[in-house]
Amino acid sequence: MDQMNYYHTREVSDSFETALTKVKKALADRGFGVITEIDLKEKFREKLNVDFREYRILGACNPKWLTRQLNRKIE
Repeated sequence: MDQMNYYHTREVSDSFETALTKVKKALADRGFGVITEIDLKEKFREKLNVDFREYRILGACNPKWLTRQLNRKIE
């Protein structure tokens, strides 16, 4: 079975917190809001007692775009 990879990656020289702040601002500048944020370092420590690197999963949504898509008529 073929494996599908779905992700974007970019290496930056900023600190983790600075890069995270910049990503959130860039999303906001394009009309996206962060509606979920999962801190994997925290979750791994809490659930597995494992020390993991800084890693966040951001769930972002652009409500104006989404509303337009939901209101489009299917032809």
